[in-house]
Amino acid sequence: MRRGVWGGAPGASGAACPRAADPAPPHPTRPRKALADGDLVVTEVEMPQDHVLYRAVSLWTVRDGEIVGAREYWTSPGQDPAPRWRAGYVEPLAAD
Repeated sequence: MRRGVWGGAPGASGAACPRAADPAPPHPTRPRKALADGDLVVTEVEMPQDHVLYRAVSLWTVRDGEIVGAREYWTSPGQDPAPRWRAGYVEPLAAD
């Protein structure tokens, strides 16, 4: 996999970040982090929409510069409360 820069995050391939190439995204997407190792690319993005800030972590499988698989996890800060037993292991994320 070729290496490049996406959203200021070294090591991520632009081919692995389809939102960055979208000519007319429905809402602005702000890249927070991208990491790549072999065929795996992990991205974290924010998408403000209608007074709500959504965050997504995406796991991309890339072969020969093409995305061949993906899985995404979406949330919004404060919308998915952690169980009390986990409170000592997590740091709450504040909406920016």
